[in-house]
Amino acid sequence: MISFVENMPDLTEAQIEHINNLNSGIIAISRLPGAVQKIRSSKRMLKLVFGLALHAPGYFSTTDAFSRLQAVCELSSKLAAFNTSDSDQVAFSKYFGDEYTLDKENFETRKACVYRALFWSTSRVSSRTAYVDAMEILRRMFTESFDSAFEYYTAHNIAK
Repeated sequence: MISFVENMPDLTEAQIEHINNLNSGIIAISRLPGAVQKIRSSKRMLKLVFGLALHAPGYFSTTDAFSRLQAVCELSSKLAAFNTSDSDQVAFSKYFGDEYTLDKENFETRKACVYRALFWSTSRVSSRTAYVDAMEILRRMFTESFDSAFEYYTAHNIAK
């Protein structure tokens, strides 16, 4: 093991930048003034939080960082709807509540596909490209609008 590590090539500038961005994001999160309540930590949640820290440096260094973190954690919990044996309608109602029941058609035709892409991007078998695209969708969803996230999703043909 030691010889393997000793024979590793030096990190590239891009790799160093990614490490620094992730480190800065983790430090910013650790300095938030409290804990997110009633959220179960999961690998998916960590992938989303760390992915945003990497993809959007400074994302968790804003004055609304705590609410941003909370929103990511809440979405992570909702994405469990795509990992259940329930029918889509039952799972959507259970996990997304009013967001689904107030406009079922919009949810099923626009939102579900975007949320499903976010779910699959944090699954065990996801490409780096799918993960990076998912982080851009997430960033747009939380900093711009769902419409912006949906436009990115359709423009990049993420449904494949």
